[in-house]
Amino acid sequence: MIDFPKSTVVHRRLPKEAFYKHLSLAATLKARFVTDVDRIVVENSLTKKNLNLAKESEIKEIMLLSIVLKKRDFDGKIVEAIARQNPHKLIFLLEYENECQLAVYHSKLYRTEWMKEQDLSLEY
Repeated sequence: MIDFPKSTVVHRRLPKEAFYKHLSLAATLKARFVTDVDRIVVENSLTKKNLNLAKESEIKEIMLLSIVLKKRDFDGKIVEAIARQNPHKLIFLLEYENECQLAVYHSKLYRTEWMKEQDLSLEY
């Protein structure tokens, strides 16, 4: 379960075309966006203002993006491309059927094991 304050909820769908058309990607990776990704949604936006955090922090915003996948064995370079070319800090919730996995990118992609949705726990 993802349990962030209601003030952080965005739940705004982003057209995947906005990513693969505007990111610098090789043709094969653009094709994988189409074959591997069903949809991308900004679920939460964690900011100093909506979480009442200290103003001194270098991080301005952390966004939780959910990516619904068409297949479990997707190309992780898709997530890396989104993270590398995005100015925000990102947490990815990767979903396939009734399983999910969390991922972050910091110099490389780190992912949890796949788990049942009900076993996921991410809270503020």
